[in-house]
Amino acid sequence: MTDLIPSAAPLEAEHPARKAAMNELHARPAPRVDVSGHVTRLVYALDERGQQTTPRRIDLICRAAEAPAPPLGARYHAIIIEGRELRWERHTEFVTYTFVSPGDGRTEAIWARLTGEQEVRTVAGPLAARIAIAVSPRSAAPHEAPPADASASIVLGGRARIWTDFRPDGYGFIRFRLIHDDLTPDQLGTLCQRILEIETYRMIALLSLPRARATGTLVQELEAELGEVTKRIEANEPQASSEPMFVDLTRLAARVEAELASASFRFSAALAYGAIVEDRVRALDEQADGERPTIGTFLMTRLTPAMRTCSSMQKALADLASRCARAADLIRTRIDLELARQNNVLLETLNQRTRLQTRMQQTVEGLSVAAISYYVLGLLAYPIKGAYEAGVWRFDTGVTLAALAPLVIAGVAFAVRRIRRQHTDPI
Repeated sequence: MTDLIPSAAPLEAEHPARKAAMNELHARPAPRVDVSGHVTRLVYALDERGQQTTPRRIDLICRAAEAPAPPLGARYHAIIIEGRELRWERHTEFVTYTFVSPGDGRTEAIWARLTGEQEVRTVAGPLAARIAIAVSPRSAAPHEAPPADASASIVLGGRARIWTDFRPDGYGFIRFRLIHDDLTPDQLGTLCQRILEIETYRMIALLSLPRARATGTLVQELEAELGEVTKRIEANEPQASSEPMFVDLTRLAARVEAELASASFRFSAALAYGAIVEDRVRALDEQADGERPTIGTFLMTRLTPAMRTCSSMQKALADLASRCARAADLIRTRIDLELARQNNVLLETLNQRTRLQTRMQQTVEGLSVAAISYYVLGLLAYPIKGAYEAGVWRFDTGVTLAALAPLVIAGVAFAVRRIRRQHTDPI
């Protein structure tokens, strides 16, 4: 096939995420587990500080083990310490340290030595889970049986048997027992990896359950407050002010949005981890071991209600936010109606003032016509009187002014009206 591609053909530009996507297929290979071995995993949750200190911690551990440190930006690294393989894996919200050991797998002393320095301990996140898997062939323990209260599964078509009671021992480890019929190290590694992933993601998913329960209490409180505000909206008189209710509802909506913003990612991540657990349980393809519940049945019986609680709390917060928005729309509509009513009253007042001003203007215009006519007639009286005394004008001054009065008044009125029209007509 490679002969069909010219070796000297120029390479085209690659997508910037292509290399990361290709490497993801081989990012976390399954370990090789000895036929009589032991696998131990420690899971540390990553808070905001842990996101920054995780690379520093694995560098210090590698230095203490005199092993090469992982390259910058790596999310997986494996080293050999005293015949044991230490695997470091970084995930979005947690980091795992997995020891793959032959024999009894007593790794506590090695781990204590690697993390004994105060500098290493100060950069560690909170411990979320301890998991241990003891592996042995059936020939080494032909008559070993699981405890009465343990969950047990037969996998790989009857070639392996797994059991656990899911109870932490005195060191805090959840211990699994794996007995097999001469499985290869690769087969054992794949099976152990599935068990580790089931328990790891199960614990990380269940870490959200306390938050979901606390959210449920908060949702009940917020729903009660929203109900009180809604009742006040219903009972409020149309003429009463809606501002106090709007202020209370805005404060309530802010609390809901803040809780939704902080909890939505947490619950979504928990649901994603729960889905991974379901996938890994299905991949085991379990069969019942007698009357005991299988590991998957026992897990999902407890995990499913917890995940549904997280899902319901996420939906409850989203529904509460939607209800707050609808209540705010109701109050906003009432406020708009109040503003419209106030605007109508204001416009009516302005109309009344305008009509009053018009009437006053008309009155002033009438008085101004009379006053101007009076002054015009007074001015005309002087030349008429002079002409009468000089004999030029034969009619009496009073009679002449009386005859001119209607003409003067009509002319002044026409002039005032024309001036008013010039000022009132649109340009």
